[in-house]
Amino acid sequence: MNHHIPEYTLNDGLKVPAIGFGTYSLKGEEGVKSIASAMDVGYRLIDTAYNYENEATVGKAIKQSSVAREELLISSKLPGRYHTHDKALVAIQESLYRADLDYYDLYLIHWPNPKKDVYVEAWQALIEAKKRGYIRSIGVSNFLPEHNERLIKETGVAPSLNQIELHPKNFKANVTTG
Repeated sequence: MNHHIPEYTLNDGLKVPAIGFGTYSLKGEEGVKSIASAMDVGYRLIDTAYNYENEATVGKAIKQSSVAREELLISSKLPGRYHTHDKALVAIQESLYRADLDYYDLYLIHWPNPKKDVYVEAWQALIEAKKRGYIRSIGVSNFLPEHNERLIKETGVAPSLNQIELHPKNFKANVTTG
């Protein structure tokens, strides 16, 4: 992959590639090989999540890759079961330990989990984790505009990114017949 991947500058100054490598379902030695290979051919944004149960696989791939850690942007996500402030901070630390990283470049709330309605508390924990140096940039995943507006209104801090799941198996089109 010798193509130049365009970059976007987030609201906090972090530059992220327009295309990243998703690691969902990549585990074990085969996962390590796949992820390291992706890095070696040019992917620089590597996306994992607590719920994927493969942060350690990603961490090992980083160590086996020929690409320096400083050239990579590693992203992970906080699951809904850890949305309270204290649980979120511990989950982020555990996530870093599993991946054997000092920091994540990007850390997202995986989804707002609106039925529990504690995503603002989770967001406050991400703000704290960023201040502590655990994370360079904070964002959300699969949030609706009203969720983002509430985060901004209640904390004064806008997400740097809203990662939306989009792929052929998740695409729902309105089709009319007749």
